[in-house]
Amino acid sequence: MGDSALEFAVLAHLEDSALIGAELARRTGASERSVQEVLDVFVARALVHALPRPPQPTSYSLTVRGIAQLRDRSGATEEQRTREWRKAPLEEPVQRLADVPGQQPVVSFVDPQEIGALEHKLLEAMEHGDLSRIELARRLGVRGPKVQKLLDKLVSETFVARYPQDDLPTEYGLTEAGVGRLKLVRQFQQAPWSTLGQVTAAALTQRRRQPVIRREKDRLRLRLSDAERSACSAALAEQFSIGRLDTEELKRRSDRLYAATTRAELAVVFDGLPMPQLDEPTAPAPAGVPWRWVGFGIAVACSLPFLLIGYGLLTNPRDLDNILFGLFCAGGVLVWNYFAWTWARRGSRV
Repeated sequence: MGDSALEFAVLAHLEDSALIGAELARRTGASERSVQEVLDVFVARALVHALPRPPQPTSYSLTVRGIAQLRDRSGATEEQRTREWRKAPLEEPVQRLADVPGQQPVVSFVDPQEIGALEHKLLEAMEHGDLSRIELARRLGVRGPKVQKLLDKLVSETFVARYPQDDLPTEYGLTEAGVGRLKLVRQFQQAPWSTLGQVTAAALTQRRRQPVIRREKDRLRLRLSDAERSACSAALAEQFSIGRLDTEELKRRSDRLYAATTRAELAVVFDGLPMPQLDEPTAPAPAGVPWRWVGFGIAVACSLPFLLIGYGLLTNPRDLDNILFGLFCAGGVLVWNYFAWTWARRGSRV
């Protein structure tokens, strides 16, 4: 097999999955030394990623540039592929505006619709399983740094969760919020007006729940104490004793527990397990009449004279002015009492 044919065969076999050098040699029918020489050249030209996995052999996968090369040259002749790959630079040239004399900085604007479409494609790619950044970049045909930037944004917005691996690349998966966002976008594409109404109602509900959400965030930001770590360790031991964890999984989760610093990091430790109760149960507040409802009663009492005046003018109309003034008094009392009731009811929810 010629050098160009071997290069093309290596790229073609790496298109579907990451492989080690020995497996590539077996599939292409070439020696491991020849395959390794081709892989070293591809890594230098940024066509292939080397993924070390000690003590396992290093595996290799295509970069976005490698995928583009494979697609562009899949229909070319062997002579053309040889000529083009031999001319390929060892690395992509990068030129900064600051290094070019006389050049003015250029501000590039990113289309928000394009970013939103890429985020949606990322969420769809992770819908059926966790994937690494390299695999996501390969499936979307987007450069790795851009994919990583979008992933960091989605992680900060709690739509995506990051799952570090010991000897493998970090994987990313959808959270419940990410699944909900994906579902919402699809509903909006099918029925935009009804979905818009649902989103508006959800936004109003979310606004009412802001104090509760704020308290929950403050609770998750609390740093773990020694007593809380001991309680979590005892909970893990209990799950191990009833067979939900094996020895290796118990050790892995215990290491993460003692590496955690805040309560928010316990979600990974107890993923798929019941979370232990770390807060002391608070006694319910003694029953009583909230002070806002007392204020509401005072507001109603103050409005009664105006209600009686309006009622008297409307029941014994003499001229148009009396009718208008009666309507003004009665309507003003209703509006006054409505706002007073809303104010008192809002205070009772906090």
